[in-house]
Parts: sequence; structure tokens; C-alpha cells
Amino acid sequence: MADASDDNQQSDSEASGGMLLYTVAFDAPGVPQMRFMAKMLAASAVRASFDGAVMIFHNSPQPILILGRPGVEEFPVKTLPLDAEAVAGCAHSFKAAAAAHIEPERYRWVLVLDAECLILRSIDHLFADRDCDILYQPGISGVLAVRGYCYETVMAEWARMQQPASGRSGEPQEQNAWNRLISEAAQHGWRAEPFEPHEIQFPLSGDPDWKLYKDAAIVHCHGVGDAEKIRFMFGLFMQRFFHDPACTVLNLLEM
Repeated sequence: MADASDDNQQSDSEASGGMLLYTVAFDAPGVPQMRFMAKMLAASAVRASFDGAVMIFHNSPQPILILGRPGVEEFPVKTLPLDAEAVAGCAHSFKAAAAAHIEPERYRWVLVLDAECLILRSIDHLFADRDCDILYQPGISGVLAVRGYCYETVMAEWARMQQPASGRSGEPQEQNAWNRLISEAAQHGWRAEPFEPHEIQFPLSGDPDWKLYKDAAIVHCHGVGDAEKIRFMFGLFMQRFFHDPACTVLNLLEM
């Protein structure tokens, strides 16, 4: 269903600092919403001083970042002209399939974030002194990290578990498969541990308290429609990275 092009790969990941972050932003024809979320995610990573490479897999005919950013690579992916629900399913499954286009041996950790995430501050501490192979957020496959040396085998197993026979009727196969992979990780010789509590927040679903999510390392903005996600993410992005006591941006808008 999706075919990634290697022609546009750049060399920024060679200076990755030992980490890779990637996201998948597939839009239905004429509905450019995921691209806007991926743009804010990538920009938030750069502004939060993420010390690694960033990759965006997308199906947009135009670049996500008009001017580009150092350390951020874009990978155009050909998808069928699907409706919003079908293309979302394609994006979910591609999180594991993206392994075919990554060289994980370059990286200490590979971090996978849904496009509806923002990084609000440094995330280095999330990986410090972690004696495990997989980091996960319980019940959510939109925030996960895998050691580079076992990334390929973990993604291959996740993809295998997403086959129709492994899914439960009425539930996303990708999420079910990830839950199952975490529960069976020890059987494969992988050590799986959750991220630190409160570091990842869900402001549009389980964590609506401003005091909790304003200081989170990562926010995952799922639980509402895409248009509402974009409005919320834009407001939080601008507040986090462009507010100052003098309200400089507000003053510039008056010029």
C-alpha cells in the first residue's frame, strides 16, 4: 500500500548524536492535516534541543518543511488515494514498516512518535541509565522507543502481529499488536519498561490539568478530531516556544 522513496534521503542522520526520532504523516487527498501536526512536532523537537536526527515519512506532494531544517529529513511515501480512515490505518501500520528504510545500527535509541505529539522540553533524561530494550507508554503505541541493536527484530515482530489473524474485531490491530508485543517481550529476550510517570501527558483525553501537561516532556494530543488537535497543538507550541514576558510576538503582529 505504501512505497517509500530513498531518493530524497539526506546525510543529516550521520550526525545524529545517537538517537533517531521518526513520525508518519499520511493525509487523505485534499485534507492536509497530519502534515501540519508533523511540522509542529519536528519544530518542537528542534526547539527543545533534541540531540538526534528527525525523520518524517509523509505522502504529501509538497515538502512538510518549506525551508527545511538541519537534522530533519523527509521521506515521501506513495500511498493509494484512500479516505481518511483508511489512510490512518495505513499510517499506523507503516510505523513498523518504516524499519525497511532505517539503519538502526547508527542509533542508540529509535524513538517513534505519532504526528499528534509535541516535545516541550529536553527528553534526554527519559533515556538516561535505562537498562532495557524497549520503552513504552502503557496502552498507547504512539509513543515508544527501541534500542537500535534490536529495533529491526522488534519492528518485524510488531508487523507480523498486525496481520489480520492477530487482531481483535473492532479494535485497531496496530494497538492490539503493540500491547501483545509488550506483554510477550520477555519471551523474545527483550526487556520492556514504561516511561517515567507524568513525563508523557494526554491533555485532550486523560490529563486535562494544565499544571500537569504544561511541564511534560512530551504531550500526545489524541482523543479529538484532527482540526481540534491542530488548534490545540498550535496554541501550546506558540505558548511554549514563543512566549516571553514582553510578549514580543504579540507586538510584532501589530506591525
